[in-house]
Amino acid sequence: MLGMHLIGVFARPIIPGIEVGDTVMPLIAMEVLPPWLAGIVLAAPLAAIMSTVDSLLLLVSSTVVKDVYLNYIKPNAPEKQVRRVGIGVTAVLGLIVFTMALSPPDLIVWLNLFAFGGLQSAFIWPVIMGLYWNRANKYGAMASSLVGIASYSIIHNFAPNMLGVHTVVFPILFSFIAFVVFSLLVKEKSITGVGLGR
Repeated sequence: MLGMHLIGVFARPIIPGIEVGDTVMPLIAMEVLPPWLAGIVLAAPLAAIMSTVDSLLLLVSSTVVKDVYLNYIKPNAPEKQVRRVGIGVTAVLGLIVFTMALSPPDLIVWLNLFAFGGLQSAFIWPVIMGLYWNRANKYGAMASSLVGIASYSIIHNFAPNMLGVHTVVFPILFSFIAFVVFSLLVKEKSITGVGLGR
């Protein structure tokens, strides 16, 4: 991983004047490797990208169909109709994603880091505390997720690197506090079997 992250820095003397950071890997592979090996090297990340994207597309479409359509719109829908709706939702989502990909942001890594920071802020404590704290409950988890994502968005946009630390540090701290406070405030509502102690 260290080598992969340093490729951008090491590529500067080999190919000066790279405008878009996302083109470093393909350009450096085509510059320093024989064509057949460059093709293999470039095929590997593309295969990983395709695998990830199709899995996420199926995940989102099945979530929409099962959690929204089957729970709220038509709970007793026949399997054939569910399949048709699933194909339709997948097609629509695929077109939306494809349209958005036509003009991607200049550096996708920053978008990726922002997304992972939001995921960490929202879900780290519900997962960890839900598994290991026997007083954890759904109210603490919901409060933790809401506080984490709200504080991450606010700090990221208005006070990045507050006190010299990464944007995600304070939201994780705030979401932990929210989890503990709300779990203790509504302790009589705690879910049996959430933590390891039950």
